[in-house]
Amino acid sequence: MASPDFAYSMNPSVTTSPTVKIPPRKFVLPGQAIRWGIAALLATVVALPMAVTFDGRFPVENLSVEMTNRIRNNRHDAVAWAKERSNRWESLYRTTVACLTGFGATLGGIAALLGVVSPAPMSARLRWLMAGIVLGAVAAALGGYLEAGLLIKIEKITLDPMLRAMLGHAVAWMVVGAGVAIAATLSVPAWLAKKVAIGRAMVGAIGAAVLYSPLAAILFQLERSDLPIPEGSLNKLLFLGLAGLLICGRLGSVPSPSIVPSGNVNETSLSPLPEGSMATA
Repeated sequence: MASPDFAYSMNPSVTTSPTVKIPPRKFVLPGQAIRWGIAALLATVVALPMAVTFDGRFPVENLSVEMTNRIRNNRHDAVAWAKERSNRWESLYRTTVACLTGFGATLGGIAALLGVVSPAPMSARLRWLMAGIVLGAVAAALGGYLEAGLLIKIEKITLDPMLRAMLGHAVAWMVVGAGVAIAATLSVPAWLAKKVAIGRAMVGAIGAAVLYSPLAAILFQLERSDLPIPEGSLNKLLFLGLAGLLICGRLGSVPSPSIVPSGNVNETSLSPLPEGSMATA
């Protein structure tokens, strides 16, 4: 078998192709994501007064004198303790659902408007807006209910309070994210786009649940952040704003990996979606 050098001497026209260097991918944040983020922050500011108002609106009911005496006389009275837990759980359910519903409705309405992919008459936009508000409200109410239920179920399990709060918030924000994603794709008939949008929104929801607890523990050390609805107005602002920002940010941003080879190879890049488009997200 001839050596490579010998083969080259017999056929000097054979040349090796130059090495193409491909730089690492660059992820560009489209301007569309910035608009979605600003809209999410505005939704948070609008919904914050509702969350502050409803937090504490449903306090735990005091036990009757009979039930109080039964607990005092018998620490193991199952009926009396069941009544006490029922009061506390009902307060938790109602508070969580009421505080999150307004936020979900606002976020869903904004997502429905921002997600329009083509020129549409005002009547269609108004229908999408109303549907987005309903979807966001229902998703937030369901998410709050599931979060409260989960925290009640795992309250006797030995878990770090921060981890327990993360699990609860993740459940709530994932449901909210799914509702907002559907609202954002009301004008997109393709089911694939809806599924992709839901997946991306859930990624943002999980990120919000993971990031909130350690941030709140650092910034608001004197307020409880392990509750379904945290204490304090600024704490609630962080809680809602972080979720809205990450969920809407994921819905409005498209990673744009730009691959620019050297030499004579044509430049290839994946441009972001057109503004308002989520059909190929």
